Amino acid sequence: MENGTNNQVTQNIRRYEDGVFVEREDTILKEQKLAISVDGTLVDTLTCTAGHLDELALGYLFSNGLVTTLEVIQSLVIEGDTAYAKTVEVPLETRNPKKTTPVEKVKGKAGDWDPVDILRNANLLLSNSTLFRETGNVHSVMFCRGAKVLCFSEDVDRFNAFYKCLGQALKAGEDLSTVCAYTSGRIPSTLVQRVIRSGLTMLVSRSAPTDAALKLAREHSITIIGFAKGTSFNLYE
Repeated sequence: MENGTNNQVTQNIRRYEDGVFVEREDTILKEQKLAISVDGTLVDTLTCTAGHLDELALGYLFSNGLVTTLEVIQSLVIEGDTAYAKTVEVPLETRNPKKTTPVEKVKGKAGDWDPVDILRNANLLLSNSTLFRETGNVHSVMFCRGAKVLCFSEDVDRFNAFYKCLGQALKAGEDLSTVCAYTSGRIPSTLVQRVIRSGLTMLVSRSAPTDAALKLAREHSITIIGFAKGTSFNLYE
């Protein structure tokens, strides 16, 4: 879990409360940039928080369709504010980051999961985030298999938090078809696309999905759960 040591700065503020201004010191989230370069071509620049930058880059490459297996990556190095990925001889222009491929078989549908585990994990998601409690300014993502937490990440951008968690799971060699992703953010279709490319089959959010996200999830047998907090959740079928 990231302790946020390099992710914070302090700022003097004047807080208006009970009819008066009070001077105090506040904790502010610190953001940075990470450029993603593949075989010498700049493909994106992410706004992120410090920590797990190699996992961030790995998860980005995998879930955006720039690589399909770890074996494609010859090297991945973070130098300064750039992640340099070198791959085998597959031309970058032949890789289609917009392409969505179907999942062969669903193993992570809600019926295979204990609702108690789903709610436990969903409620654990934000309580795990020290950085959120201190700044109120990050998204969290957690990968679980049943009640077991496999990895956790947080970032100023919800997609980056997903990339970081995915990168950790890939490095650990997890079978992603049996893993459920938990997110603190809403579920747009662009996040579902990344879930599909990653091989995950289930996504749980404390917030809501869009209609396009649900349509795409149905087409690819992805189980979506929203408003998972406290003692209840919505299962979208």
